[in-house]
Amino acid sequence: MEIPKVSFVMQKVQLTTCDLIAKLVVPHLESAYPTQGRRSSTCDNLEKHFQFRLSAEPTVSIEKVKRKATAERMAISATFPSITDSKLVLAMTAWLFHLCTVDDLVEQMSLTAGQRSLCNAIGVMRRRKHVSLDLTSKKHADISMHRRASSDQISDAVLASRVHHITETFRRHLRSLLSPAAYTIVSKDICEVLSAMSSETEYKHLRRHDLGEYLSIRQKTIGLAPFFTLLCRSHTSGPPSNTLSTLQTHIAILVGFQNDLVGLEKDHSCGEWMNYIIISTGRQHARNVVEGNGLVECGIKSAIMRHNEAARRFWSVGQRLGKREVK
Repeated sequence: MEIPKVSFVMQKVQLTTCDLIAKLVVPHLESAYPTQGRRSSTCDNLEKHFQFRLSAEPTVSIEKVKRKATAERMAISATFPSITDSKLVLAMTAWLFHLCTVDDLVEQMSLTAGQRSLCNAIGVMRRRKHVSLDLTSKKHADISMHRRASSDQISDAVLASRVHHITETFRRHLRSLLSPAAYTIVSKDICEVLSAMSSETEYKHLRRHDLGEYLSIRQKTIGLAPFFTLLCRSHTSGPPSNTLSTLQTHIAILVGFQNDLVGLEKDHSCGEWMNYIIISTGRQHARNVVEGNGLVECGIKSAIMRHNEAARRFWSVGQRLGKREVK
């Protein structure tokens, strides 16, 4: 397994909310991979991913599916340039789609409906018997207060049905791409991500929030574990499992803080408080978190510092791997 050289790139992100520029230290993997002959493979993979997406979301316009499918395929190609196995590339791209789409759908549901839908998705991935999507059962009294389903309940039922169909289509697609043994390992990682999403939905409904708990949940919901497992399948040899786990931890921290920094303005404008910076102010339930810019600025600086610390740790692990490879 080739160990690419790791260097740093300074990325500047303009944060207009507080008129600050976040200077992020981002690891850059310097490695040249052959591109000759990969163009046709990329086009073929894109068409297959497009067809999978159409099956998973039949009610979405073809134009939107094509645009999203292209973006997902390009994201995987840019992030994992060394992987040439078409089936692994397709599996990674499909997981990226499932991760983002299910997360978006669950965010629109009520707490109980979202958790039940995620439980159903876990059951689908584990090939259990179908978990009932009846959102008006006596067991879930909070959404069965009236004999006739409310508009919110109807919306929950529609969203839950979409999550189920997407997950079932994803499961079949993944099984067609991976060996039974590989599917078992990857699906376990996927189920852990879905379980963390369920914990996240419950965390959102708490009145008091602990930053440590938030970071622990976010590290899992980022969804990196399935990518790493698939990455390992692409090499017959590689870094020791403990080293890979350390790399995965640092990358999860990096991605988490990047998401919160880049998404701060959008989160604030949409009233979304699941953001390290917003939670750190202790004002996540206030109407305007930006009032009192000092708190927000401190949160931003803390996020930048912790992000860059993780980047340096990542670089340190990369350096050790490089020396081991040379030996």
